[in-house]
Amino acid sequence: MVEKHDCMKYLRWIRHSLLKRISLCYYGWWQWRRICKIEGMGRTAVILVTGEDREVSFFALTHLDQLLEKRAFDDAVIISADQVVLKSAPYFSNKLRAVHKLSPKQVDSLLQLACLYQFDDRFICASIEQPTGRNGGRLVGKKGITKEEVFSVGVYGLYPFEPANIPVYDGDDLEILAFMRGM
Repeated sequence: MVEKHDCMKYLRWIRHSLLKRISLCYYGWWQWRRICKIEGMGRTAVILVTGEDREVSFFALTHLDQLLEKRAFDDAVIISADQVVLKSAPYFSNKLRAVHKLSPKQVDSLLQLACLYQFDDRFICASIEQPTGRNGGRLVGKKGITKEEVFSVGVYGLYPFEPANIPVYDGDDLEILAFMRGM
């Protein structure tokens, strides 16, 4: 039998969890408004590269020009907490308007807002597992489907699937070289 004390404790935990998520959503909304104000965006895509999976981050950058063309965006802003993604992004597309470093809390708040509802069609979360509820990773390997294909078709909506061209990097930054060659 469940005691009354345990039920009250559980209800307090639920209330605390809801309030925390609501405050994160509000902070995410505020972050989104700040990004839009800084960039003065019209038809600019804002790509959140979570950095949770370097391979997916690589695909987000290699398929960027295809995404911009298909969805009729003029240019893109890359936002991420991953410094290597931000340093590498200009080598993948000449249609980048800017790159912005976010803190992990800012990334979490934007992801929490994206879980709540699709707040703007210019915002694209470049992940096969985020925001919560996406489970693209479970499709990888089924009937020969690759992670690149899951990302390209499932996240960016690029159908039919075409493997992207990998850019050439002639610099000497070891992190960028590892990022581009590690895929």
